[in-house]
Amino acid sequence: MSLSNQWTVRDFSPNEYLPRGVRLAGYFGDAADLPREVFQEILDAVAAGSPAFPVDRVYDGLESVQRAHDDMEHDRAIGKLVVRVRH
Repeated sequence: MSLSNQWTVRDFSPNEYLPRGVRLAGYFGDAADLPREVFQEILDAVAAGSPAFPVDRVYDGLESVQRAHDDMEHDRAIGKLVVRVRH
């Protein structure tokens, strides 16, 4: 929806709308936030049906969420940050 400049979805309830096991994520930046070459690589990968986003770091356990969030907020990662939770 944000590509249409509508930032909210009326009456949207993710728990009712998304099937079990599906995750919802979002990017709230702008194309200008990415170097042109990087943005083009992402577009090419999506067009080819093979987007692959690098994982910068994996954190273990919920106790590491604060560190992961701090790393994200302070741009200490190039790629996705993953928090692994074990049962």
